[in-house]
Amino acid sequence: MMNNSANVLYSGDNITLHNVLSNNSVEAKDYGVVMKTTFGIIASLSFFGNLLLCLVIFMKRSMLKKPYNILIGSLAVTDMLTGMLYEIIK
Repeated sequence: MMNNSANVLYSGDNITLHNVLSNNSVEAKDYGVVMKTTFGIIASLSFFGNLLLCLVIFMKRSMLKKPYNILIGSLAVTDMLTGMLYEIIK
């Protein structure tokens, strides 16, 4: 069965936001701009937060004597590299 108002198939197909917004391209474009802006802000905050954490951990060498600080530092570096590589590949 097909609902013509939303252009979505209900007979076992997955309902996606793309199918729902396909009738109104202005709403779809606005949604895309909002999502890209939101993800850009989150990615920027995450990158700079991880960068600050790395600077603190690697500037104070005494913090590298505890295993949990080494773990947190390596996770911050990995998170920064993953975010950068994702943006480059995307």
